[in-house]
Amino acid sequence: MIGLVTTSPWDRIQTLVNKQPGRCNVAVAYFGSGASKLLPLKAGSVLVIDMSERAVKSGQTKPSEVAKLLRNGVEVHSVENLHAKVFVAGSRALVGSTNVSFTSATGLVEALLETTDSDAVRQCRDFVKSLLGEVIDIAHAGRLQRLYRPPQFGKGSRKRGVKRTRQPAHSPLWAVPTERITVDEEDQAHAEEGRPKARKRMQFPRASNLDEFFWHGSDLIGRLAEGHMVIQVTDEGSKHMISPEARVLHVEEYRKGRSRSGVVFLEISKGLRRKSVNSVVERLGRQAKFLGTLPGPRTLRDPAFTHSLLNLWSR
Repeated sequence: MIGLVTTSPWDRIQTLVNKQPGRCNVAVAYFGSGASKLLPLKAGSVLVIDMSERAVKSGQTKPSEVAKLLRNGVEVHSVENLHAKVFVAGSRALVGSTNVSFTSATGLVEALLETTDSDAVRQCRDFVKSLLGEVIDIAHAGRLQRLYRPPQFGKGSRKRGVKRTRQPAHSPLWAVPTERITVDEEDQAHAEEGRPKARKRMQFPRASNLDEFFWHGSDLIGRLAEGHMVIQVTDEGSKHMISPEARVLHVEEYRKGRSRSGVVFLEISKGLRRKSVNSVVERLGRQAKFLGTLPGPRTLRDPAFTHSLLNLWSR
């Protein structure tokens, strides 16, 4: 079966979502005011949206609406340059023009192609899964909500300054080389001072752990910002291990001699294990070898490689 839905497309989407007992898989660019009622996904469903700072500041995605789904057990990921609108509910898939907003539901002419073709449905589901990587949790949604502004219409192009790429784009991701050290009393005192600040920003601690590392030198402290993502590449002697991506909660800065120093506090999802550099190279190819000889902190700028790396920990 294949058909075009042009009359009340959101009624059709809601009907399929409400009837589906299991998880739905959805990739849709924007998730605006009232979106959690418009798309009432159930626990276990997967949602991929554009939850970049640009989308939040422009009012196209409202973090508090995303937080409602997160509290209901929906798994949410972000892709900064997402424009697709794909909905998979059980044995049906819909692909069309609809963002999740009441403007779409009440004021725009929208169209959806609905199909039950098993190959097409599988391809749609695989497409959504291919976008997984940058996990959004309650804490990050709360931080982004402070940036949210209601949408302003008719004020020029909303995509000005966005880097054009066909690869999924994400928040800044840092690869940071770390090693196990003995922490002295001065460093520990600053860690104890910063730890409560970081814990206050963990709005959903049951699903994540607080991690931290120390850094001395201006090549990272001062450039790393709250909300950035970090993977740690730890020298274990016989091998290098890569941690899953983690969000920066807080950086407790201080001076140690002439050095600009800091404790970086991270929120990392529970249940995700580190991977060896060798296993990552096996999956991603020779382009990942640099991770084993990382001389210092580095922002990963290749969108394709960054997404492939994040996708290694997709659930």
